[in-house]
Amino acid sequence: MVIPARNEAEALPQLLRSLRQMDHPALEIIVVDDHSVDGTGEIARNAGATVVTAPPLPAGWSGKSWACHHGAKAASHAFILFTDADTVHGPQLLKRAMSCLHEDGVELVSALPFHLTRTFWERIQGSFQLMVLTATWAAHATSNQRHCIGQFLLFRRQMYEAVGGHHHVHAALAEDIALCAAIRDAGGGVRLLTEADGLQVRMYTRPGDFLQGWRRNFNHGFRTAMPAEVGRVVAAVGWLLGAPLWLLFSGGGPETLLAAGNLMLAVGVVALAQHGRGQFPLWSAPFYPVFLLLHSGVSAAAALDVLFRRPVAWRGRIYAAGEQP
Repeated sequence: MVIPARNEAEALPQLLRSLRQMDHPALEIIVVDDHSVDGTGEIARNAGATVVTAPPLPAGWSGKSWACHHGAKAASHAFILFTDADTVHGPQLLKRAMSCLHEDGVELVSALPFHLTRTFWERIQGSFQLMVLTATWAAHATSNQRHCIGQFLLFRRQMYEAVGGHHHVHAALAEDIALCAAIRDAGGGVRLLTEADGLQVRMYTRPGDFLQGWRRNFNHGFRTAMPAEVGRVVAAVGWLLGAPLWLLFSGGGPETLLAAGNLMLAVGVVALAQHGRGQFPLWSAPFYPVFLLLHSGVSAAAALDVLFRRPVAWRGRIYAAGEQP
């Protein structure tokens, strides 16, 4: 298991505690300290993990891919799992993922996380998870699964190395999607686990985290998304945002009743879709237009980044447009 970690002193102990409770023999834990300044490496050593210090980041590499690349070189098993420092793993998760590799004959297993929330801001993000699921459903519908979740990527090492590993996607800021596509292009199978009790994460805890994180992810997705995925997401956003607008500008009478019914249906769909994907309470569903407007604005900004070849900021580093594939 390889854990890239840049200033993760707060989150890392919880992950390492969950790994010690895993029902899997001979678990190798490698933490790659990516130039942290908060004692991340020391915390990992004290917890019994093998710590690898990433060399200085060369031009053209994303920080996470560079860390994962060196972590993979230090790993010794025939299977290699990359996971993020802000995750928590259920005791049976790795065992279940390994079973999928063997029983389904795939080369890569990923997992959808269950989102932990504490603040009002975090609890209204359920509609964002609906967009992620819509893109995933689109990929499944076309039998072209190219969506993986970077918080959990379990590879057969032989295939990982055959496609070039993180070296192959060294400049990608959304390296999970790029690696998934590389596996598919090489003829390998991909499986996405959706059990809510397997993988937990708390992310985008502040608006700034979401603005920067989604802008980074969309930058890569804008270049590589399949038409079916884009079409379904655009249709979903159009309907969900169109529902309150229709009610707002309805002319009264039967039209207003229809618009109100459509909005209630949209709220119900969001509430149903976000259930089981995180700690998103029912009362958060009516707030979905606010979050989707923000989601659309950030997506538009990311599209302009691509169009005008603007640099992208992530984790305290600036990536020039030419450094992104």
